[in-house]
Amino acid sequence: MNMARAVEVMERHNLDGLVLGDPVNVFHALGHWPQIARTRQGQPPGTFAILARERIDEPGLVTSRFLYYYTWADGRQRDDVQAWLYTLLDDAGAEGPFPEYELCPDRGEAPMSTMEQNRARSLSYIPADRAWIGDCGAAIVKAMRDLGIWGGRVGVDHRATEEVLTRNDCPAERIWADNVLREIRLIKSPLEMVLMARAAEANVQALNAVGRAVREGAAYHELHQLFLAEAAQRGNRAVFLNVDRSSSEFNSRKIEDGQALFLDAVSHFQHYHGDFARTVFVGDPLPPARKAAEAAALAGSPSATF
Repeated sequence: MNMARAVEVMERHNLDGLVLGDPVNVFHALGHWPQIARTRQGQPPGTFAILARERIDEPGLVTSRFLYYYTWADGRQRDDVQAWLYTLLDDAGAEGPFPEYELCPDRGEAPMSTMEQNRARSLSYIPADRAWIGDCGAAIVKAMRDLGIWGGRVGVDHRATEEVLTRNDCPAERIWADNVLREIRLIKSPLEMVLMARAAEANVQALNAVGRAVREGAAYHELHQLFLAEAAQRGNRAVFLNVDRSSSEFNSRKIEDGQALFLDAVSHFQHYHGDFARTVFVGDPLPPARKAAEAAALAGSPSATF
């Protein structure tokens, strides 16, 4: 997320902060895709991103100790993100702090791996009053208080967040933040532009590989399978492939000699998408298709005259 843009948009809407639970918004705010969103779509959020306008350089992460230990710590080296960790996915007012315990007790009989050392080190950086909160609701409340946005005016993006704030008598005025977030995302950060370019280039290469492999007699669904593999080989994840104006992954129609085949592919890298389309001729194209292709090539030529 472009944080300078976020401040600008929050100022325009007179917002002191954003409390985000939707996985897409958490990802854009922190570069972290919550684990629950990978396996149980539609479940209430358990990981939140909290942005305070006056402290935009200290974004907040609310998540469980377990997920912080097993997901965040392994792939992030960010000293700027402040974490508030809880034990129970609940909102019963269990502020804690709960008694501290070892997530993975170590008897010292074998040296800790570098990964285990990094996990333990990541947890040790979090103050006890933020690392041992009883439940998720209490962690959200504490994070908002610590970041100075418990009062004022905040944007929320999920009903679960609104319910937590209502149950805890939050005095802040709340607005639905969907349109605010859309405004923020209109202007990409330099990192986002790099990710978009990376996704687009790999997507082009994957579709071109599929186009080169097209042969008479192949089934449409076989091209879908090939695109999955070609995208993955380049680090992307396939989203869909449109073959001859059909996006069905189960289309068993066979490719014919002389066919003009439209291919349109979308895949993503780290949730940033590439979209690319080409027309492939199988064998000798029919006269109308050849004429259309020649006209398109002429129209696209820098030296074309009319």
